[in-house]
Amino acid sequence: MSKKHEKSPKKRKKSSFILFFMLIVLICGGIGGFFGCAYLTRNDKFELVGSQVITLKLGEQYQEEGAIAIAWGRKLGSDKIIIESNLDEDKIGEYQISYSVDNFRFTGVTLYRKVNVVANDSGEEGDPDDGEQDPGDVITSGELSIHFLELGTKNTGDSIFIKYGDVDILIDAGSTNASSTTIINYLDQYVTDNTLEYVIATHGHTDHISAFYSTNEREGVFEHYQTEVIIDFPMTNSTGGERTVVGRYKASRDLEVENGAKHYTALECYNNENGAKRIYEIGEGVELEILYNYYYENSSSSENDFSVCVMINQGENHYLFTGDLEKRGEEKLVDFYQQNHGGLPHCVLYKAGHHGSGTSSCPKLLEAITPEYICICTCAGT
Repeated sequence: MSKKHEKSPKKRKKSSFILFFMLIVLICGGIGGFFGCAYLTRNDKFELVGSQVITLKLGEQYQEEGAIAIAWGRKLGSDKIIIESNLDEDKIGEYQISYSVDNFRFTGVTLYRKVNVVANDSGEEGDPDDGEQDPGDVITSGELSIHFLELGTKNTGDSIFIKYGDVDILIDAGSTNASSTTIINYLDQYVTDNTLEYVIATHGHTDHISAFYSTNEREGVFEHYQTEVIIDFPMTNSTGGERTVVGRYKASRDLEVENGAKHYTALECYNNENGAKRIYEIGEGVELEILYNYYYENSSSSENDFSVCVMINQGENHYLFTGDLEKRGEEKLVDFYQQNHGGLPHCVLYKAGHHGSGTSSCPKLLEAITPEYICICTCAGT
């Protein structure tokens, strides 16, 4: 018995050494595999062939231009590319065709092509009838479009792109700095002149402004695009130090101003001060309106309450965006407009406040705007 006890520690020591050696092999293999995969996919790409925005005359057949996908150094066959479309060549409108590849490199990738079906040379705009035109058919290449972006990370965030003719508007750029790649790739399909006419940063939280600035790893929205007008939050609880999200945002914003952009706070806009405007005409019959928020000039313990509130007006159609404004701010918004402007209008679309959480979208606001559609910018999985 004593001899067995003497040998036992040696066996345990030998086993521990083997386990340690196997762990080192696994770690080295993992690191080698990672760099090997990165090297083998360095020249991979997924891109659309031809123009990403196509105009067809009514009844004209769309000719597929296709896409190119190279993964692991080899061109993928067309059967690997999934194409989805809602295109109807016989009906005027703006349509979208998407191209996606599952498991491209290490994730799925989707690209988009926009197709505008317009009136043909005879002036036909739809099926002949009694002379009345279906409002749903009156959609041209200059029609207002609102895009709610999925930001490519597991984090909840806001980034809303609005286009009318040649005017491009971006409200917020979240959810993290890593989202800048997703935002830029998407906007590049529509921003043909590399210029954002209006950028609105609602408030100083990471999930709304962190993709505006650049880092050593990636390019931010401000660096990628020229901007003409920047409108942001008048107040913040952040100290604004250079290492904070707000500090980095402000530094990047100020650099845009040095390069020619105009910067105004939402309060300056509402008050029509210092060259700012409450209402910007962005096209025939379409307006960008900066609404008043009580917390533009009053303190709050919640950064969300400082959110810039925006209304897009298109005739009798109104689209409301309130950032992360919370219940007390929403109630003050309703009261202010009831007392000073005859109340908030009925809204076709309302972007739910604070990602649809219970802090926002209070009954008082919903009863005032009676929205037909509500978009919630959230993310399952967090």
